[in-house]
Amino acid sequence: MPKIRILLIEDNRILRDGIAAMINGHGDVTVAAVSDGREDTLSKARAAKPHLVLMDLGLESQNSLDVVQTLKKEFPAIKIVGMG
Repeated sequence: MPKIRILLIEDNRILRDGIAAMINGHGDVTVAAVSDGREDTLSKARAAKPHLVLMDLGLESQNSLDVVQTLKKEFPAIKIVGMG
């Protein structure tokens, strides 16, 4: 059974690393890519082909809702979970 691939978008490095470590500790899911919410997010999504995006809704570098719109436009089937 294939693993569920997650793109983790979080601008706080310590929190990002902690969340990734918790997720990767489970056999059926994996963090396929991480992003700090800057310009590289879309290219990382293209490369990782995630099933799910787990993202910080309070990104400092850009508007989180703009990121959601961009991801949904390019990957309409992708699921996005926001963290407050």
